[in-house]
Amino acid sequence: CLECRKKHLKCDAAQPICGRCQRNSLSCSYTPSRRGGLTRAQRRIHQEQRRPMSCASPRMPPSQNAGLLVGGTPTTIEAVPSRLQQLDESAAGTPNSATLNTPSTIRSCRFSGLSEREMDYLINLFYANFWLVHPMLVPRHAYAQQSYPDHVKLVICLIGSYYASPTYPRASLWQATTSAFSTLTVRDIHRVQALVLYAILLHAQQQSKEATACIVEATDIAISVGLNRPEFASERAGMNPLVEESYRRTWWELYIVDGFMAVVHQLQGFRSNSVGMHPNLPCEETLYAQAICDHRPVTLQQFEDRAFATEACAYSSFCYRIEAIRIISRILAVARANDAEPDEIQAVDNALASWKYHLPVSKSDVIDQYGHVDHMLLQANVFIQCATIILHFPRSDLPLTMSTCSDLACTRHTSRITATSRQHTVKAISASKELSNLAALPWCMTVHSPFFTYGLILGCIVQLSASSSHAQTCLQQHRDRVTLMIGALKTLSEKWAVAQNALRHLVKVSGSIF
Repeated sequence: CLECRKKHLKCDAAQPICGRCQRNSLSCSYTPSRRGGLTRAQRRIHQEQRRPMSCASPRMPPSQNAGLLVGGTPTTIEAVPSRLQQLDESAAGTPNSATLNTPSTIRSCRFSGLSEREMDYLINLFYANFWLVHPMLVPRHAYAQQSYPDHVKLVICLIGSYYASPTYPRASLWQATTSAFSTLTVRDIHRVQALVLYAILLHAQQQSKEATACIVEATDIAISVGLNRPEFASERAGMNPLVEESYRRTWWELYIVDGFMAVVHQLQGFRSNSVGMHPNLPCEETLYAQAICDHRPVTLQQFEDRAFATEACAYSSFCYRIEAIRIISRILAVARANDAEPDEIQAVDNALASWKYHLPVSKSDVIDQYGHVDHMLLQANVFIQCATIILHFPRSDLPLTMSTCSDLACTRHTSRITATSRQHTVKAISASKELSNLAALPWCMTVHSPFFTYGLILGCIVQLSASSSHAQTCLQQHRDRVTLMIGALKTLSEKWAVAQNALRHLVKVSGSIF
């Protein structure tokens, strides 16, 4: 593969991901050598037969058999775009609220027309991109053994279709997924997994009400089946450590998405944070990818008490991602309260600062010496910087309101908090700089979680606010950072409607300032 070839290492050529790339969570792709041995025609055939697993999505493999079912009529994959053009134009690739809540509008459009090869293609895209930033399901090599129900497979393929190049026709995929959920009666962990993934996608496609409804339902089911109990995973996983780990990750992924939604909609709390019990914490991503899961995973209490432990213990990046959301849960209660006690504000500010101080040396940076990004740690850093802005920006002396930015959901209700100080201003600006630094990492932007959009929005708004109040000598610095974050949003907007909407508003504001 390209990664092994680049490092001059021996590759086991396993498909679809080689062993080394799987162990190190790398993007694995195969490209024939150009040193000889193949003619151009042979090389083209060879390339078509392989399915690359990189952040630059491969072309859709041709299909000679029946493809999607459109209106009950079989069609090949090449014929799908023209057959679905009207559907895609009316739905814009996403369902509206009426479509989600009215099963009768779905008719009989089902997913049974997708060939096995096409399903593998979309599943591979899901795992090569989205799974890296939301690793809740079992790794790709164990996927076939899990026998996930249809509604989980549908969501996986639907998400995978957003990474296809050229653009994959997905109107019928949306309809089939909506239909599957509308007829679903079982309340189990697989439904929770499907709902969490679906909620992330709906949020990314600007369907915030439907995304929130999915998280509310997922939380209800998770709590009712006891997914938050420490012993749930060991009781239900059939003595399979990998499945146990996946079940624990399911609760924590739900917890993170629930907390993130609360931040975006400026709520004062979220339900999954109110339960008294939580499962043990996830292991490191490299271990999970190799199915080497901890038999004695650490507890949340052990992790939270690590500052007072006499012996150092290694914790996964996922743990720090969880802690970032737990700090956010504390900030939500006081961030926009005029009557919050100064000691309360200082306490959560201390928690934000200490989060970084207690990172081990190995996690002091989100990118290693080989250029590989730790996606869990990157997300954790994004959450921490967003939390810093949420806490300090309303208390700063920076202007809070800018034309058109009030149309962005995450800034709609931002208002001045009575007490302001220069310290709040400095911390808000510093957090926005950190977010722009994360956007500058040499990594494929489309592999980022859709949640990164929120960090880019907040970072842009603080930089725009600072540029309108700072001296002209600082203008170029602010302009460069805004240009960088708008560029990152532009890349994300190729896939996610939430980034498209933010980009449109921020470009308009930026043009009026610069």
